[in-house]
Amino acid sequence: MSSEVLSKSAKRICLAFLALTLYSAITYLAFVPHGISWTHDIFSPNGDAYIGIWSMNWWPFSIKNGINSFLTKYIWYPSGFNLAWAGVMPTLAFIGYPLTNWLGPIASYNILALSVYPLGAFGVYLLSKYLTDNYPAALFSGFLFGFSSYIVGQSLGHIVLSFVCLIPLAVLVAVKRFRGEIGRTIFIVVVALFVALEFGIYIEVVATATFFSSSYLLLYYYFNEKLRQRLRALMFELGAGFVLAIVILSPYLFYIIDGLSFVPNVINSPFSFSADLLNYIIPTPLAWVGGVIFTPISSRFTGNFSETGAYLGVIFVGVMVLSLRANLKMSWGMPLLYWLIFVAICSLGPYLQIGGVNTKIPLPWALFERTPLLGHALPTRFTLYIDLGASVLAAFWLSERALGRWEKILRYLIVLCALVMIFPATRPWPFGENGIPWAAAGTPQLFLDQAILKKYIKANDVVVILPYGSQGGSMLWQVQSGMYFRMAGGYVGFTPKQFGGLPAVNIFYNSNIPSDAETVKNAVASFCATHDVKAIILAPGTSPALSAAMQKLDWKSEQAGGVELIRVPPTAELKYSDIRGDYWQSVADWAWMGKTIAISNHGIGSTFYVKAEGLPPAVGPISLTVRRDGKVEYVLLTPGKGGVFSFKVGPFAAATITADRTWRPNKVIYNGDERQLSVLFKVEDSH
Repeated sequence: MSSEVLSKSAKRICLAFLALTLYSAITYLAFVPHGISWTHDIFSPNGDAYIGIWSMNWWPFSIKNGINSFLTKYIWYPSGFNLAWAGVMPTLAFIGYPLTNWLGPIASYNILALSVYPLGAFGVYLLSKYLTDNYPAALFSGFLFGFSSYIVGQSLGHIVLSFVCLIPLAVLVAVKRFRGEIGRTIFIVVVALFVALEFGIYIEVVATATFFSSSYLLLYYYFNEKLRQRLRALMFELGAGFVLAIVILSPYLFYIIDGLSFVPNVINSPFSFSADLLNYIIPTPLAWVGGVIFTPISSRFTGNFSETGAYLGVIFVGVMVLSLRANLKMSWGMPLLYWLIFVAICSLGPYLQIGGVNTKIPLPWALFERTPLLGHALPTRFTLYIDLGASVLAAFWLSERALGRWEKILRYLIVLCALVMIFPATRPWPFGENGIPWAAAGTPQLFLDQAILKKYIKANDVVVILPYGSQGGSMLWQVQSGMYFRMAGGYVGFTPKQFGGLPAVNIFYNSNIPSDAETVKNAVASFCATHDVKAIILAPGTSPALSAAMQKLDWKSEQAGGVELIRVPPTAELKYSDIRGDYWQSVADWAWMGKTIAISNHGIGSTFYVKAEGLPPAVGPISLTVRRDGKVEYVLLTPGKGGVFSFKVGPFAAATITADRTWRPNKVIYNGDERQLSVLFKVEDSH
């Protein structure tokens, strides 16, 4: 290798290192205030961030202790949780293990959470530098992507969605292979590696990246007849890479299939998390410029501000349009134009929303809602690919050859303005305490002091911690306790089917708390008995209403390490009615029954009530079959006819109630409602 080639390589490496250093420095200056503790403070603390910290700890902990890393009973006990369907990011846990082992999971999470900005920017820098061979243009392109609205929004806890540096790198490798600069075998292996690594970060990104990259390749194939043979070869090799990735990921995929029983039909509503058309030009409070001014409009966007990352701004959109117009005659120009339009339309979700108003105009994404994996993807997150395409287009616009000096300067100033328009509002940060996106963990002493913990709780005891699930810090506190206890709860993205709809879970989530103390006591006692719960822990942040409801249980309680600890009586002493099956809490103390429910009484009698109220006339009569004490009874409920039917179940008896048919509530456009209802019912203790 000649000295000239070595010199060029050294220069290229130095420039790349300079770019990464610059991105990292801007990140540090923008997001890291003076005096924060990397091991105790948390970047953008919330339930999703606690999943990240828990995950950084879980993988090394489970491997070290010989536990199946995919199946855990440390959360959602006793059914446990199949983590293949959760965003527990094994890839990042293994990458960050040296940091976790050295500084602990909070510090390693903080470092990785902040790295999404410079690494995302650096990935697009490398892609743009290769495509344009223009260092300043590539540098600006990296800034536009690394600090885009999508990455900034998702960085509010969704590290699995903001750590996307592999996406531009995958595009770079594919382009190099298409140009013959990478050998076939190496390309297939690299594709498999990228797919496996991204799969270990977040499956949704793999699914959407595969879908949208395939759509671009098909458009490229359509518009470039002379290049079809090379493109077919590339597609075949990409397919081979995916097949190799499937082989590598086969254990993971096994648990994906095995874990379907844990996954609700709809995790989050695509309609609620779709991009608003105005969001592409209207900023949210996350933007430094205009974020506050336009809050009256952006506050009407569906979802939350972390999921409204479509914002590009008028200037950035203009740059993208001008660059596309200048490059339409390129082999990639026309396909990219149609692809960006396609992605943008998909990001709008199943129905068009403008300024928070549902126009009821159906859009193409409604066709994909029922497809595997893609059906669970949230359309607003597709803006990742818009940002990627727009950032690279900006690099092409800046690097046009036939530009005069002043025109070139003007273009850089315009792109700089576009960058300023999307740059995050780090001072003050719209979320977080003291105007910055950091806050102390605020962990009660009980979970930090092993001596106190062992005094009140035995190792591996099952507890319920309030605030419950995503509403509190239970996932973090379990990590800080050294995984000392298990939880009949937790949060790794969604509530599993086995817990969803249980009356006690609704109460713990501080929703639908019955006014009758006995109803609350029955629900909580049933839950504790069937989930082997030894204690309920009321930590700071528990709502007054929920605290009052728990105190009315009249169980032994004591103050312990900054929390109130309520002792659950031995299971043999608990008296309750256990209700299982298909039902959903509704108004007051009544609930909607589905096809079948079963009642099992333990030391307390109960009365079961049903009524026809609420049945739509079009549904017609519904017949219930009641089986109890070896007998079968039938009850006919007709819409429009009043009256309440009841029957008693003895203190140690059981009963099964089955409806002859069910009906689905009318949907209002789309709300993810998959319930099959029959009649309203309630169960009361018999005294």
